[in-house]
Amino acid sequence: MRRSSIVLSIVAAALVVTINTAAACTTFNLRGDDVNIFGRNYDWSVRNGVVLVNKRGVIKTAMKVKDETGIPATWKSKYGSITFNQYGRELPAGGINEAGLVVEEMMLTQGQYPLPDSRPYIISGQFKQYLLDNFCTVKEIIKSDSLIRISSMDNVPVVVHFLVSDQSGDCAVIEFIGGKSVVYTGDSMPVRALTNSPYDESLMYWKAKKIPSVPSHKQSSIKRFIHAADAASSFDSKAIQSPVDYAFGILKQVAQGDKTKWSIIYDINKLQVFYHTSKNAETRMIDLKQFDFSCKSPVQVIDIDAGSGDISKAFQAYTVEANRTLIGITFEKTSFLKIIPSQVLDAIAAYPGSLKCAE
Repeated sequence: MRRSSIVLSIVAAALVVTINTAAACTTFNLRGDDVNIFGRNYDWSVRNGVVLVNKRGVIKTAMKVKDETGIPATWKSKYGSITFNQYGRELPAGGINEAGLVVEEMMLTQGQYPLPDSRPYIISGQFKQYLLDNFCTVKEIIKSDSLIRISSMDNVPVVVHFLVSDQSGDCAVIEFIGGKSVVYTGDSMPVRALTNSPYDESLMYWKAKKIPSVPSHKQSSIKRFIHAADAASSFDSKAIQSPVDYAFGILKQVAQGDKTKWSIIYDINKLQVFYHTSKNAETRMIDLKQFDFSCKSPVQVIDIDAGSGDISKAFQAYTVEANRTLIGITFEKTSFLKIIPSQVLDAIAAYPGSLKCAE
Protein backbone atom coordinates (compact mmCIF):
# COMPACT_ATOMS: atom_id res chain seq x y z
CA MET A 1 0.00 0.00 0.00
CA ARG A 2 1.36 3.44 -0.91
CA ARG A 3 1.99 5.89 1.93
CA SER A 4 -0.74 8.23 0.65
CA SER A 5 -3.27 5.42 0.87
CA ILE A 6 -2.13 4.60 4.38
CA VAL A 7 -2.56 8.21 5.54
CA LEU A 8 -6.06 8.41 4.11
CA SER A 9 -6.99 5.12 5.73
CA ILE A 10 -5.76 6.42 9.08
CA VAL A 11 -8.08 9.37 8.83
CA ALA A 12 -11.07 7.28 7.81
CA ALA A 13 -10.52 4.88 10.71
CA ALA A 14 -10.03 7.72 13.19
CA LEU A 15 -13.21 9.47 12.11
CA VAL A 16 -15.31 6.33 12.40
CA VAL A 17 -13.84 5.51 15.80
CA THR A 18 -14.54 9.03 17.07
CA ILE A 19 -18.19 8.77 16.12
CA ASN A 20 -18.95 5.32 17.35
CA THR A 21 -17.09 5.46 20.67
CA ALA A 22 -19.32 8.34 21.70
CA ALA A 23 -22.51 6.25 21.54
CA ALA A 24 -24.87 6.36 24.57
CA CYS A 25 -22.59 8.49 26.76
CA THR A 26 -23.68 11.00 29.44
CA THR A 27 -22.02 14.18 30.70
CA PHE A 28 -22.91 16.93 33.19
CA ASN A 29 -21.42 19.82 35.15
CA LEU A 30 -22.20 20.54 38.82
CA ARG A 31 -21.67 24.13 40.04
CA GLY A 32 -22.08 25.75 43.44
CA ASP A 33 -19.96 28.00 45.67
CA ASP A 34 -16.41 26.66 45.21
CA VAL A 35 -17.56 23.37 43.61
CA ASN A 36 -16.99 22.76 39.90
CA ILE A 37 -17.40 19.09 39.06
CA PHE A 38 -17.70 17.49 35.61
CA GLY A 39 -19.00 13.91 35.23
CA ARG A 40 -18.77 11.57 32.27
CA ASN A 41 -19.82 7.96 31.51
CA TYR A 42 -18.05 6.37 28.57
CA ASP A 43 -20.37 3.76 27.05
CA TRP A 44 -18.93 1.48 24.39
CA SER A 45 -18.22 -2.14 23.50
CA VAL A 46 -14.45 -2.01 24.13
CA ARG A 47 -13.03 -1.34 27.60
CA ASN A 48 -9.27 -1.14 26.89
CA GLY A 49 -7.56 2.24 27.10
CA VAL A 50 -4.83 4.36 28.60
CA VAL A 51 -4.48 7.67 30.40
CA LEU A 52 -1.94 9.93 28.72
CA VAL A 53 0.07 12.94 29.86
CA ASN A 54 0.21 15.31 26.88
CA LYS A 55 2.79 18.08 26.73
CA ARG A 56 2.83 21.80 26.12
CA GLY A 57 5.20 23.37 23.57
CA VAL A 58 4.66 20.68 20.91
CA ILE A 59 4.34 21.63 17.23
CA LYS A 60 1.59 19.64 15.51
CA THR A 61 0.03 19.27 12.05
CA ALA A 62 -3.42 17.72 11.82
CA MET A 63 -3.93 14.44 9.98
CA LYS A 64 -4.75 14.85 6.29
CA VAL A 65 -8.16 14.10 4.81
CA LYS A 66 -8.91 12.78 1.32
CA ASP A 67 -10.57 15.22 -1.09
CA GLU A 68 -10.11 18.20 1.24
CA THR A 69 -9.53 21.44 -0.67
CA GLY A 70 -8.00 23.27 2.28
CA ILE A 71 -4.96 22.72 4.43
CA PRO A 72 -4.63 20.78 7.69
CA ALA A 73 -4.36 22.89 10.83
CA THR A 74 -1.01 23.48 12.47
CA TRP A 75 -0.41 24.68 16.05
CA LYS A 76 1.90 24.63 19.04
CA SER A 77 0.33 23.30 22.21
CA LYS A 78 0.04 25.95 24.93
CA TYR A 79 -1.17 23.62 27.68
CA GLY A 80 -0.41 20.15 28.91
CA SER A 81 -3.31 17.79 29.51
CA ILE A 82 -4.48 14.47 30.89
CA THR A 83 -6.56 12.50 28.38
CA PHE A 84 -8.33 9.16 28.13
CA ASN A 85 -7.33 7.41 24.91
CA GLN A 86 -8.50 4.18 23.35
CA TYR A 87 -7.50 4.21 19.67
CA GLY A 88 -4.10 5.85 19.95
CA ARG A 89 -2.22 8.88 21.21
CA GLU A 90 -3.50 12.23 19.86
CA LEU A 91 -7.02 10.80 19.38
CA PRO A 92 -8.51 11.14 22.88
CA ALA A 93 -12.03 10.39 24.04
CA GLY A 94 -11.77 13.47 26.27
CA GLY A 95 -9.77 15.04 29.04
CA ILE A 96 -8.69 18.07 31.08
CA ASN A 97 -5.79 20.45 30.61
CA GLU A 98 -3.57 22.12 33.19
CA ALA A 99 -5.64 25.32 32.99
CA GLY A 100 -8.78 23.44 34.09
CA LEU A 101 -10.52 23.18 30.71
CA VAL A 102 -12.54 19.95 30.28
CA VAL A 103 -13.62 18.72 26.83
CA GLU A 104 -15.84 15.66 26.30
CA GLU A 105 -17.84 14.45 23.29
CA MET A 106 -20.96 12.39 22.61
CA MET A 107 -22.64 11.05 19.50
CA LEU A 108 -25.15 13.34 17.78
CA THR A 109 -27.13 11.64 15.03
CA GLN A 110 -28.65 14.84 13.62
CA GLY A 111 -25.52 16.93 13.18
CA GLN A 112 -23.53 18.08 10.15
CA TYR A 113 -19.99 19.44 10.02
CA PRO A 114 -19.22 22.52 7.88
CA LEU A 115 -18.43 22.19 4.19
CA PRO A 116 -14.86 23.01 3.12
CA ASP A 117 -13.98 26.71 3.31
CA SER A 118 -10.90 28.85 3.84
CA ARG A 119 -10.35 27.75 7.45
CA PRO A 120 -7.74 25.06 8.17
CA TYR A 121 -9.33 21.71 8.94
CA ILE A 122 -8.91 18.95 11.49
CA ILE A 123 -10.52 15.54 11.86
CA SER A 124 -13.06 15.16 14.63
CA GLY A 125 -10.93 12.53 16.35
CA GLN A 126 -8.12 15.05 16.85
CA PHE A 127 -10.33 18.07 17.56
CA LYS A 128 -10.54 17.44 21.31
CA GLN A 129 -6.76 17.35 21.63
CA TYR A 130 -6.56 20.59 19.63
CA LEU A 131 -8.95 22.30 22.06
CA LEU A 132 -7.10 21.05 25.13
CA ASP A 133 -3.76 22.07 23.58
CA ASN A 134 -4.77 25.61 22.74
CA PHE A 135 -7.40 27.02 25.09
CA CYS A 136 -8.05 27.65 28.78
CA THR A 137 -11.61 28.98 28.70
CA VAL A 138 -14.96 28.15 27.14
CA LYS A 139 -15.08 31.65 25.62
CA GLU A 140 -11.84 30.97 23.76
CA ILE A 141 -13.23 27.72 22.38
CA ILE A 142 -16.35 29.47 21.11
CA LYS A 143 -14.26 32.15 19.38
CA SER A 144 -12.04 29.48 17.77
CA ASP A 145 -14.83 28.55 15.34
CA SER A 146 -13.53 31.35 13.10
CA LEU A 147 -10.06 29.79 13.11
CA ILE A 148 -10.62 26.10 12.40
CA ARG A 149 -13.26 23.66 11.17
CA ILE A 150 -13.89 19.95 11.62
CA SER A 151 -13.62 18.19 8.27
CA SER A 152 -16.89 17.04 6.72
CA MET A 153 -15.21 15.06 3.94
CA ASP A 154 -15.27 11.68 5.68
CA ASN A 155 -18.83 11.02 4.39
CA VAL A 156 -19.85 9.47 7.73
CA PRO A 157 -23.48 10.48 8.45
CA VAL A 158 -23.09 10.74 12.24
CA VAL A 159 -21.21 13.50 14.02
CA VAL A 160 -20.52 14.40 17.65
CA HIS A 161 -21.27 17.29 19.95
CA PHE A 162 -19.36 18.55 22.96
CA LEU A 163 -19.82 19.59 26.56
CA VAL A 164 -16.99 21.89 27.69
CA SER A 165 -16.36 23.53 31.08
CA ASP A 166 -13.60 25.68 32.52
CA GLN A 167 -12.18 26.86 35.83
CA SER A 168 -14.02 30.19 35.71
CA GLY A 169 -17.33 28.31 35.94
CA ASP A 170 -18.36 28.73 32.32
CA CYS A 171 -19.91 25.77 30.53
CA ALA A 172 -21.17 25.29 26.96
CA VAL A 173 -22.69 22.80 24.56
CA ILE A 174 -21.18 22.97 21.09
CA GLU A 175 -23.01 21.30 18.21
CA PHE A 176 -22.74 21.35 14.43
CA ILE A 177 -26.17 21.66 12.85
CA GLY A 178 -26.66 22.31 9.14
CA GLY A 179 -22.93 22.83 8.69
CA LYS A 180 -22.73 25.62 11.26
CA SER A 181 -21.56 25.79 14.85
CA VAL A 182 -24.43 26.10 17.35
CA VAL A 183 -23.49 27.08 20.90
CA TYR A 184 -25.55 26.99 24.10
CA THR A 185 -24.08 28.79 27.09
CA GLY A 186 -25.15 31.24 29.78
CA ASP A 187 -28.87 32.01 29.58
CA SER A 188 -29.35 29.70 26.59
CA MET A 189 -28.09 26.76 28.67
CA PRO A 190 -30.39 26.45 31.71
CA VAL A 191 -29.09 22.97 32.63
CA ARG A 192 -25.56 21.65 32.33
CA ALA A 193 -26.02 18.18 30.89
CA LEU A 194 -25.65 16.46 27.54
CA THR A 195 -26.37 13.01 26.13
CA ASN A 196 -26.93 11.98 22.49
CA SER A 197 -29.78 14.20 21.29
CA PRO A 198 -29.62 17.85 20.17
CA TYR A 199 -29.53 20.09 23.22
CA ASP A 200 -32.65 22.05 22.31
CA GLU A 201 -34.64 18.84 21.83
CA SER A 202 -33.35 17.40 25.10
CA LEU A 203 -34.23 20.62 26.87
CA MET A 204 -37.76 20.51 25.47
CA TYR A 205 -38.35 17.02 26.87
CA TRP A 206 -36.76 17.98 30.20
CA LYS A 207 -39.03 21.01 30.62
CA ALA A 208 -42.07 18.88 29.77
CA LYS A 209 -40.85 16.06 32.05
CA LYS A 210 -41.61 13.73 29.17
CA ILE A 211 -39.76 10.74 27.72
CA PRO A 212 -40.39 9.46 24.14
CA SER A 213 -42.85 6.57 24.36
CA VAL A 214 -41.25 4.31 21.75
CA PRO A 215 -38.17 2.41 23.02
CA SER A 216 -35.22 3.61 20.98
CA HIS A 217 -31.78 5.19 21.13
CA LYS A 218 -33.58 8.55 21.43
CA GLN A 219 -35.62 7.33 24.38
CA SER A 220 -32.47 6.24 26.18
CA SER A 221 -30.76 9.54 25.43
CA ILE A 222 -33.65 11.69 26.68
CA LYS A 223 -34.12 9.57 29.80
CA ARG A 224 -30.45 9.94 30.71
CA PHE A 225 -30.52 13.65 29.94
CA ILE A 226 -33.52 14.26 32.19
CA HIS A 227 -31.90 12.39 35.07
CA ALA A 228 -28.55 14.21 34.71
CA ALA A 229 -30.25 17.58 34.18
CA ASP A 230 -32.41 17.15 37.28
CA ALA A 231 -29.36 16.26 39.36
CA ALA A 232 -27.32 19.17 38.00
CA SER A 233 -30.09 21.78 38.35
CA SER A 234 -30.96 20.75 41.92
CA PHE A 235 -27.37 20.41 43.12
CA ASP A 236 -26.75 22.16 46.43
CA SER A 237 -23.07 22.21 47.30
CA LYS A 238 -23.80 23.20 50.91
CA ALA A 239 -25.90 20.07 51.45
CA ILE A 240 -23.45 17.63 49.82
CA GLN A 241 -20.52 16.45 51.90
CA SER A 242 -18.63 14.90 48.97
CA PRO A 243 -19.44 16.37 45.53
CA VAL A 244 -17.22 13.75 43.87
CA ASP A 245 -19.18 10.89 45.46
CA TYR A 246 -22.43 12.65 44.59
CA ALA A 247 -21.32 12.90 40.94
CA PHE A 248 -20.34 9.23 40.86
CA GLY A 249 -23.84 8.49 42.17
CA ILE A 250 -25.36 10.31 39.19
CA LEU A 251 -23.16 8.35 36.79
CA LYS A 252 -24.27 5.11 38.41
CA GLN A 253 -27.92 6.05 37.86
CA VAL A 254 -27.39 6.74 34.14
CA ALA A 255 -25.03 3.81 33.52
CA GLN A 256 -25.87 1.48 30.62
CA GLY A 257 -25.06 -1.86 32.26
CA ASP A 258 -22.00 -3.59 30.86
CA LYS A 259 -21.80 -0.96 28.08
CA THR A 260 -20.46 1.59 30.56
CA LYS A 261 -16.72 1.02 30.49
CA TRP A 262 -15.37 4.14 32.23
CA SER A 263 -16.89 6.56 34.77
CA ILE A 264 -14.87 9.77 35.11
CA ILE A 265 -15.13 12.76 37.45
CA TYR A 266 -13.13 15.95 36.90
CA ASP A 267 -12.74 18.24 39.92
CA ILE A 268 -11.98 21.30 37.82
CA ASN A 269 -11.08 23.69 40.63
CA LYS A 270 -8.67 21.25 42.27
CA LEU A 271 -7.26 19.97 38.94
CA GLN A 272 -7.93 16.38 39.97
CA VAL A 273 -9.40 13.45 38.06
CA PHE A 274 -11.21 10.49 39.62
CA TYR A 275 -12.30 7.42 37.70
CA HIS A 276 -13.08 3.73 37.82
CA THR A 277 -13.55 1.19 35.07
CA SER A 278 -15.65 -1.88 34.40
CA LYS A 279 -12.60 -4.05 35.05
CA ASN A 280 -11.25 -2.18 38.08
CA ALA A 281 -13.92 -0.79 40.41
CA GLU A 282 -11.29 0.86 42.62
CA THR A 283 -11.45 4.64 42.28
CA ARG A 284 -8.23 6.12 40.98
CA MET A 285 -7.16 9.75 41.47
CA ILE A 286 -4.84 11.83 39.31
CA ASP A 287 -3.54 15.22 40.50
CA LEU A 288 -2.50 17.37 37.53
CA LYS A 289 -0.41 19.59 39.81
CA GLN A 290 2.06 16.73 40.28
CA PHE A 291 3.01 16.50 36.58
CA ASP A 292 5.73 18.14 34.52
CA PHE A 293 3.97 19.17 31.31
CA SER A 294 7.09 20.51 29.60
CA CYS A 295 7.75 18.74 26.30
CA LYS A 296 11.38 18.47 27.36
CA SER A 297 10.29 15.69 29.71
CA PRO A 298 9.04 12.30 28.43
CA VAL A 299 5.38 11.71 27.59
CA GLN A 300 3.85 9.43 30.24
CA VAL A 301 1.08 6.86 30.18
CA ILE A 302 -0.72 4.34 32.38
CA ASP A 303 -3.13 1.53 31.58
CA ILE A 304 -6.65 2.67 32.38
CA ASP A 305 -7.36 -0.46 34.46
CA ALA A 306 -4.17 -0.23 36.56
CA GLY A 307 -3.68 0.82 40.16
CA SER A 308 -5.77 2.20 43.01
CA GLY A 309 -5.85 5.40 45.02
CA ASP A 310 -3.56 8.24 43.97
CA ILE A 311 -1.78 7.02 40.82
CA SER A 312 -0.15 10.35 39.90
CA LYS A 313 3.33 8.90 40.46
CA ALA A 314 2.58 5.54 38.81
CA PHE A 315 2.77 6.71 35.20
CA GLN A 316 5.45 5.21 32.96
CA ALA A 317 7.30 6.56 29.95
CA TYR A 318 5.28 6.36 26.71
CA THR A 319 6.58 4.14 23.91
CA VAL A 320 5.53 3.68 20.29
CA GLU A 321 5.40 -0.06 20.97
CA ALA A 322 2.85 0.40 23.79
CA ASN A 323 0.78 2.69 21.58
CA ARG A 324 0.85 0.10 18.79
CA THR A 325 -0.17 -2.66 21.21
CA LEU A 326 -3.18 -0.68 22.41
CA ILE A 327 -4.21 0.17 18.85
CA GLY A 328 -3.90 -3.48 17.84
CA ILE A 329 -6.14 -4.60 20.71
CA THR A 330 -8.84 -1.96 20.31
CA PHE A 331 -9.06 -2.19 16.52
CA GLU A 332 -9.30 -5.97 16.73
CA LYS A 333 -12.09 -5.75 19.33
CA THR A 334 -14.04 -3.20 17.26
CA SER A 335 -16.00 -5.19 14.69
CA PHE A 336 -15.97 -2.62 11.88
CA LEU A 337 -12.23 -1.90 12.28
CA LYS A 338 -10.91 -5.47 12.07
CA ILE A 339 -10.31 -5.10 8.35
CA ILE A 340 -7.86 -2.20 8.72
CA PRO A 341 -4.45 -3.44 7.44
CA SER A 342 -1.62 -3.77 9.95
CA GLN A 343 0.52 -1.24 8.10
CA VAL A 344 -2.20 1.36 8.67
CA LEU A 345 -2.20 0.57 12.40
CA ASP A 346 1.58 0.94 12.33
CA ALA A 347 1.19 4.40 10.82
CA ILE A 348 -1.42 5.46 13.40
CA ALA A 349 0.93 4.39 16.18
CA ALA A 350 3.85 6.19 14.55
CA TYR A 351 1.99 9.48 13.91
CA PRO A 352 2.94 11.07 17.28
CA GLY A 353 6.56 10.65 16.22
CA SER A 354 6.00 13.48 13.71
CA LEU A 355 5.37 15.94 16.54
CA LYS A 356 8.25 18.22 17.57
CA CYS A 357 9.09 19.83 20.90
CA ALA A 358 9.65 23.59 20.47
CA GLU A 359 10.69 24.45 24.03
